[in-house]
Amino acid sequence: MIELRDATFTYNHKPFIDGLSLKLETGQISTIIGPNGCGKSTLVKLISRQLHPQHGSVLLDGHDIRHLKTRDFARQVALLAQSSFVPNMEVEQLVLCGRYPHQSFVSAASPDDRRLVEDALSLTGAIAFREKNIRNLSGGERQKVFLAMALAQDTRVIVLDEPTSYLDIHACQDVMQLVQRLNTELGKTIIMVLHDLQNALHYSHNILVMQKGAIIQSGSAEKIVASNAIEEAFQINLKCFWENGNPYYAFTAR
Repeated sequence: MIELRDATFTYNHKPFIDGLSLKLETGQISTIIGPNGCGKSTLVKLISRQLHPQHGSVLLDGHDIRHLKTRDFARQVALLAQSSFVPNMEVEQLVLCGRYPHQSFVSAASPDDRRLVEDALSLTGAIAFREKNIRNLSGGERQKVFLAMALAQDTRVIVLDEPTSYLDIHACQDVMQLVQRLNTELGKTIIMVLHDLQNALHYSHNILVMQKGAIIQSGSAEKIVASNAIEEAFQINLKCFWENGNPYYAFTAR
């Protein structure tokens, strides 16, 4: 569905991502991991059209995304970016903003818009605080609202840039389980950046390990663990333990 072909992005006249090619398949949870500064967020910005490569291309269903109209792209790909800005508005109104690619500038929300907003609030569990100001919510509640807004956009692809940052353990697991439901129950293709290696290995169909602007390994959790790519990229030791047929991972500094 999404493909990079020989994509290069340059910062300060130096290639940061240089000649990167990859494919992200439909219907999977694909997670990008790697140490700080390796290019994860830049890659997400290229995929979500916030940035364009100086050379090469980013394709959606075989079409170069830079040639798509903004609304056409937004009807297919939703983005939940990292942001410290929290708008001063009620939850339901914010979720309704996710319908912008499907509305004209003068029309009111349609019954279809209202239905999709209601479904998004219900699925994410945000319906319980729909009338509250988002600034009065906890970090985990806010993230559910932002996910509901992305879900209301009604796209095939949802891109998430570190959706669990700054959340406590309970809220983090709530968000990860919700992301899994979006994939398994609604068939959404999920592309995300995670800093939590345990969650990346547990929830992803496909993991891409980045180092210095390049993908050094990709594949299932089993393939990634066996390749030692995580240990190489993060300079850590990784051990896998099994309990009741499920793998658990321990990470220690070298």
